[in-house]
Amino acid sequence: MARGFYGLNYGLTVVAVALAIGALAAPAEAELYINEMFIDPPGGETPREYVELRGTPSMSLFNHWFVAIENENTLEGDGEAGVIDLAIDLSSYSVGSNGFVLMRRALNSPYTVNSLATTVELPATLFENSGATYMLIDRGTGPAPVAGMVLDGLVDNDNNPITLRDGLDYPGEGQPGWAILDAIGVFVEINEAGLGRLYAPINFGPEFDGQAILPDFGGPIFNAADHIEPDATYVGTGFEIELIARYGDSTGQTARDWHTTNVTDNALSGFTGPGDFRQSAPGTHGFPRPDGSEFESNQFVPYGSNITSTLGSANFPSDQSVLPWDYNQNGVIDAADYTTWRDLLGTTDPTGLSIFANADRDGSVDQTDYDAWAYHFGESLSSEIVAGAGSLAVPEPACCLLLSTGLLLLSVGRRRC
Repeated sequence: MARGFYGLNYGLTVVAVALAIGALAAPAEAELYINEMFIDPPGGETPREYVELRGTPSMSLFNHWFVAIENENTLEGDGEAGVIDLAIDLSSYSVGSNGFVLMRRALNSPYTVNSLATTVELPATLFENSGATYMLIDRGTGPAPVAGMVLDGLVDNDNNPITLRDGLDYPGEGQPGWAILDAIGVFVEINEAGLGRLYAPINFGPEFDGQAILPDFGGPIFNAADHIEPDATYVGTGFEIELIARYGDSTGQTARDWHTTNVTDNALSGFTGPGDFRQSAPGTHGFPRPDGSEFESNQFVPYGSNITSTLGSANFPSDQSVLPWDYNQNGVIDAADYTTWRDLLGTTDPTGLSIFANADRDGSVDQTDYDAWAYHFGESLSSEIVAGAGSLAVPEPACCLLLSTGLLLLSVGRRRC
């Protein structure tokens, strides 16, 4: 991703071609991403919270800041959405030689961290449980970010004087002179999405667009467009969000680039200690999604998967020897996995631990396992996880059946007596 959210388009002229050729010989521009954040850990925030960054190995972080922007107004409407809650100056650090930085609580942090990553020890709790918009800022020539700085203030962005919290006063910058290198917006808990605003290109929250806020009390309908920036994206998950991470080595700003999830410290999940949080079981922190599933992962990550074992290295699923949705374990999620799913459809697995066509580990092979396969169709461990995601057309069940039948007939026709 280029520095800042916006790039330039060049015409196909002789001059542009010459510039492009020259650019090939120039050093690659340094990049920096928000890679993973544990916002609301089970068992208490201290000392389990952390923020992981990923960037160009050994790059200086001079003039770089990590900030959290308040997302929530009070019920009376006089809250502080758009105000910086947390500002961490990273200027005295560099990215680790392996390309990672971990910011964590200094006291008794339980995680194992890759020794090549830079570790930044922090003295205080990082996050509000209601969520925020998190940004990586290159300060440039702008002012230093500080707690209490208003980024969504009295500038009227929507020509409605009643709605003062209506977007960043300086879109794409936050403040004049800044460059926003990466950002992610999160409403963490259920029934809070309608109380404020998020400011990132991609934003997540428990509520779905068009769902009632506080439905037990006759609350209003949540219109996501009223709570995010123009042209931004909002993704409803159906569950409370405790951890958010880039999926594999992703760099984009789409729902496919991020893994939002709940985690658990239940021993039945395989949890062995406070540095070993696992993917939570379906349906314990939320409500059924429109597709009927109760996954507490927007990426269909199976129950019991180790989620916090990758600090200072690429995120799930890059650390896995087998992709959970590769039902025949041939290294790629393809039509052959559909055949495995179809042949096992309706069967049960009392232990719920089989990886064969039972993606959600719920004890049976069903439609949800098909949905998980279809979502990840085309991915493989031998290539960039996200680069191939969704690049291939997912075959419909009927098409797969016809394809497999055709191949069978072809093989029969060629059989020699």
